[in-house]
Amino acid sequence: MGPNTPAMQPPGAQPERTALSWQRTVLGTIVGALLLSMAAIRSGAPVLAIAAAALSLYVAARLMVSSPARSLRLGTRTQVWPGLARMAWSVACLGALGTATAMVNVWTSWP
Repeated sequence: MGPNTPAMQPPGAQPERTALSWQRTVLGTIVGALLLSMAAIRSGAPVLAIAAAALSLYVAARLMVSSPARSLRLGTRTQVWPGLARMAWSVACLGALGTATAMVNVWTSWP
């Protein structure tokens, strides 16, 4: 048996790594939304800035309280999929807001 076989790993290692990756994803989305909000303010798009800040608050409030990482730690696997759907939706919204902010920057700098 090699050192990477499942028998040699601690029994809680995989859920712990999964929980940590969820926490990094949530944190990355929150920081990305806040940076996007600042970029939208600089580009003169207050509506996009408010939307990005609202997305950051949503992710912080909703996903930090009932994240899939928490479900994995508690051992309730049925609660993972709604959190995954919310996280995917949040990342998609962040991408759409980033695209809209970039389009506003291009539109306002166009001669």
